[in-house]
Amino acid sequence: MRCIKRLTILGLLGALSAMAAPAIAQEASTGGQAPQRAMVDGFRSAKFGMSEDDVRQAIAVDFHINDDQIKKANNPIDRTTVLEVIANDVLPSGGKSAVDYLFGYKSHTLISVAVTWTGKLDPTVTDTVLRNNGVTLQSYFRTAGYKSDSVKMDVLVPALGYVMFEGRDSVGHMTQLLLGGDLKRDQADHIQLKPTSLTLRYIVDPMNPDIFRIAPGQF
Repeated sequence: MRCIKRLTILGLLGALSAMAAPAIAQEASTGGQAPQRAMVDGFRSAKFGMSEDDVRQAIAVDFHINDDQIKKANNPIDRTTVLEVIANDVLPSGGKSAVDYLFGYKSHTLISVAVTWTGKLDPTVTDTVLRNNGVTLQSYFRTAGYKSDSVKMDVLVPALGYVMFEGRDSVGHMTQLLLGGDLKRDQADHIQLKPTSLTLRYIVDPMNPDIFRIAPGQF
């Protein structure tokens, strides 16, 4: 059920718009003077467009996880498939995380990767750890060369949580860092977030995800 919940959030994102970020390759001119440019092509050895078998091999390389430790689930709404693994120290000293690899409805290839830290998975991942992980990653992404007009930071989205970072590369692939939790108002009517999860997503096409949709006029 944890996987399916996150996949549903991906559908919402489509409607809206070595650390833990090795999906980003940096491009620079031969002279070394051009600014860095982010290129989001997947997560570590798992690249967008790979088949399920290819991603399973990438998981084995990246995390030394046996095939029988990979969980597979289907989303009955989006008609997508996900492979999930539990990995240690994706972010050094950041605690265990769930890494989900999402495969498209039509293409059956990798279209998104999500890395999630939560205390439900690892009791050592406290709200302080979640915040620290988030700040560490935010600091990395803000200088990673994303298109400046696509970058959003420190934005509260009530339906999703606190967007610590969101940005796209030159072809529109997105990275999003979301701090989720319980929103409350304090006595001064300020909104406070008690973190319960941190999710890092790499998405190949956030505006048009490869999920099942009913065509207009069919019903």
